[in-house]
Amino acid sequence: MRKKKHSGYDHNTTINETSAITGRALRARDQARRTVMKLIQNHDIVLFQGDSITDCGRNREAEGAPNDLCGLGQGYAMMAAAELLRTRPAAGLQFFNRGISGAGHMLMAKTWLKHASII
Repeated sequence: MRKKKHSGYDHNTTINETSAITGRALRARDQARRTVMKLIQNHDIVLFQGDSITDCGRNREAEGAPNDLCGLGQGYAMMAAAELLRTRPAAGLQFFNRGISGAGHMLMAKTWLKHASII
């Protein structure tokens, strides 16, 4: 019996390749987590600075409070903070998001020192 091919690819080969890629991605993710856990110490303050990708719908009215879900936005800043707060609840970490939608590099450079000195 012949193996069925789907879209010109051998199904078994495609599954094996997908499994290999997934395995590499998971190992990279785990390595990144270990690196972050080493870099961020107890009681550290983490400031997310950037453009709209960092801003991601954050509530500027909540920007004074650390770890505020609305103030962190809906993107990677919130996801990273949530993961670290979940895995290290007693570490006393504080997260702030100061992303600015539509900001160019010059505006981000101007506001970085301001935001860093306030926090």
